[in-house]
Amino acid sequence: MKNLLLVSLDKEYVINILGTLTEEISEDYQIEVITDSDYLESYVQTPHKVDTLLIDESLLDVYPNNQSIGHKYLITETDKIGANVISKYSGVPGIMKILGADYMRRSKRIDAGKTRIHDVISVNDPKIKTIAAITIAKHLSAYGRKVLYISADNLQDFNVYMKDNESFAGEEEALSIKAVIKGITGKLDGLVKNDDFDYIPQFEHLLSSYGMTSGAMLCIAEEIQKFDIYDDIIIDHPFGFSVDTVTRLENSKSIVIISDQSEDAIRKIEKLLDNTKEVTENSTLVCYPYENESSNIFSSDKTFCGLNICETREKIDIKDNSNIIEELVEMKAFRDTAEAIL
Repeated sequence: MKNLLLVSLDKEYVINILGTLTEEISEDYQIEVITDSDYLESYVQTPHKVDTLLIDESLLDVYPNNQSIGHKYLITETDKIGANVISKYSGVPGIMKILGADYMRRSKRIDAGKTRIHDVISVNDPKIKTIAAITIAKHLSAYGRKVLYISADNLQDFNVYMKDNESFAGEEEALSIKAVIKGITGKLDGLVKNDDFDYIPQFEHLLSSYGMTSGAMLCIAEEIQKFDIYDDIIIDHPFGFSVDTVTRLENSKSIVIISDQSEDAIRKIEKLLDNTKEVTENSTLVCYPYENESSNIFSSDKTFCGLNICETREKIDIKDNSNIIEELVEMKAFRDTAEAIL
């Protein structure tokens, strides 16, 4: 079992959060607390291994560097927050938001009672974005989740990764989507297919050929969310950042950003985050590709521009067939990402 050490001399603060924190934190963590200065001084005289440390920033000088710490988070007296900064005023919700989904109790992750939408985007590689979205859907379905995959691309090209790659959506499916969006009917019969997870089939022609836009696919996802028949909906966003995509991201509670490690990709991520604050708070970052460990610029960091780096992976030889998804699942690619967004 991992340990989470909370170090604060503010006993009132600790008393106020400890009960709720115990209920919210993952079963994999045992909470330890230090609130006495004399005990803290004695404790740090000998080395200890701490998986996760939450410590008042005023005590940093007291806590020496000879201690083995997996992850360190600072508790501040101000209302500022950051990737590794927790405001006292945010309480347990603030702590859990900064720690992320990996620290959440599994029963609370799985039994949320509401359909969750996960938005998958890429700053510079549309192909890996689609493959990532489908592989994440596969992993989630393997965990017993009821999953729906939706492509919002105007020109869709994901059939090649499906077992049934000769079935296409057309005018009838477009009419069904329009009806659901308008609230005329909530029936999804005949609209979705299944490949371990449900998905709206690839449209044979451009969405615009049916009088639809990418925005319509985002709307259908939000309408289906209201039915509460799925645990998770994966939206594979169009490449680029249209007004519809940016609006969706600003209201999203779960965003997966796929990126390589090129300079232009890093600049684009920084620009995206500068313009959409909410994206930083609800995103996880997946970094592709790097040739070897020495070329992995994110290898020593867990965050980038406030984003949690969920996983980094070496370059993968992407093939245009459904077997590539099975291969990625077998090699556990994107599994950490799927677990992080649960």
